[in-house]
Amino acid sequence: MKNLLLLDTDVIVGCHKLGKWNGILSNYSLCVGSVVVKETKFYPDKDGKKVAIDLHPYIERKEIIELSVSLEEIAAVLESLKEPGLDGIQDGELESITITGSNKVPGLKFCLIDHAAIKAVSYLGLEERAISLEQALADRGIIRPKASIPREYTKERFEKFIAEGKFYVIKPKVVSNT
Repeated sequence: MKNLLLLDTDVIVGCHKLGKWNGILSNYSLCVGSVVVKETKFYPDKDGKKVAIDLHPYIERKEIIELSVSLEEIAAVLESLKEPGLDGIQDGELESITITGSNKVPGLKFCLIDHAAIKAVSYLGLEERAISLEQALADRGIIRPKASIPREYTKERFEKFIAEGKFYVIKPKVVSNT
């Protein structure tokens, strides 16, 4: 069985921009959250033209598995992300973080690129269940290790934000006597 990979909208767009969509589709069992299905509409081609993305046919052909969680589960995760610096997480990312933390799909890895979402994954202790786009592509030979790709997709950037997310876990709480 192929490894399970949960994709965020930014990763889907990135795979299309890099010309790696078919590679990731054929090398992983892909999952997306229901919010991501709604969010993912288009990507800009090399000339800046909008090219439509429709995930519904992939879901209908069972090439992509659509996952969802309850609003209560999402609210519980959101409540635990009250630290300043962990804001700015979009709805699709929040749903995907909740899916990742739920353990409903054993072996699932969340592939993401958004800095706030990466920090949140780390803050919640889910970094072992997350992966950069560069690493996901390299692990399956879709790109060469250390291939030249835009910085937002790199393992190095991903690890930087994982480390920053840990800062929120260990920073001392300031107690006010006022």
